[in-house]
Amino acid sequence: MTLPLAQQSPEPLGDPAEVWDAVRDQVRPSISDGSYRMWFADVEAQGVDGTVLQLTAPSDYVRNWLVSHYMDVLTQGARTVLGADAAVRIHVAPSEAPAPTSRPGGERRRGRIERIERQVVALRRQDPVVPVVHAVQVDSRLEEVGVARQAERRHVTPVAAAP
Repeated sequence: MTLPLAQQSPEPLGDPAEVWDAVRDQVRPSISDGSYRMWFADVEAQGVDGTVLQLTAPSDYVRNWLVSHYMDVLTQGARTVLGADAAVRIHVAPSEAPAPTSRPGGERRRGRIERIERQVVALRRQDPVVPVVHAVQVDSRLEEVGVARQAERRHVTPVAAAP
């Protein structure tokens, strides 16, 4: 049985990047090159707390994939490097940009949806068979085409309500 790398080296493996590099060297042979590049390329070492290697994944999706598919391999690699009690914790990197409060162009889109809703209300007054349209979550060009085609089938011209 070989000693963990932490015990073999006269210098402690305190630098998280060095520990992560050593763990990756242990993990790499058991993973295909494509999977390794896809899932491990943007993972960074956040810190080493005793025998716990803290990693940072770029997204929730990558973190969840690593935890569900590679945690055993990562833990085994960490145990080879840090010792039998080693563990791996994977966190998600904080977003660099604050989440927008509203989507760009949201007000313009809302205006288009309101205009289409007014057209449908006008069509319903002329023909009560026309269904009610609620705020549709599709491309606005399709929404406008849908209202126009519906009007064509009914032989009705869409009427834009005054603002």
